[in-house]
Amino acid sequence: WTGFTQLEILGAHTDEIFSTEIRRVLLPYIHAALQGKNSAYTADFADVNDEENIRSYRVELIADKKNNGECIGFFMNISDISAQTENEKKLQKIQQLYTILRSSVKMMIKIKNEKDLLFEISKNFVQNNVFSEAFFIYHDLIQHPLWSIYL
Repeated sequence: WTGFTQLEILGAHTDEIFSTEIRRVLLPYIHAALQGKNSAYTADFADVNDEENIRSYRVELIADKKNNGECIGFFMNISDISAQTENEKKLQKIQQLYTILRSSVKMMIKIKNEKDLLFEISKNFVQNNVFSEAFFIYHDLIQHPLWSIYL
C-alpha cells in the first residue's frame, strides 16, 4: 500500500516510506513503540496509486526488545481492511433499513389507503436519511401478494 516492495521498506526510515500525512498519524504510535509499548489502530489513507481512492487500514506496531527489555526498534504490521469496513457499513445500512421497514409494516396493518401508506413510509425514510431506498422497498412491498390482504 506504500508503493514500495518489502525489500525497499526493510531498514528504511519512515520519512523515506510514508507521506507527511501518514507520518503525522503514525508519530504518536511510533513514539509509544520505541518506548516499548505495543499499539494498534485503524485509519483511512488515500491509495498511493490513486489519490481519489480512500482505503482503510489496521496498523499494529510491536516493540522489538532485547532480552533486558531495552527497545531497539519496532515491527509494523499493516493490513488493508477496506473490504471489511465497507461490509460493516453495508450491514449497518441494512440494519437501519430493516428497522424502518419493520415499522413501515406495522403502519401497513393500520393504514388501508395506499396514498396514506406511501406518505407514511416516505416520511419514515426521509426522517432516517434513506429516502433513495424508499421507492424500491415500497414498490416491492406493493407487488407482494400479501399486500392485497391489507387493501
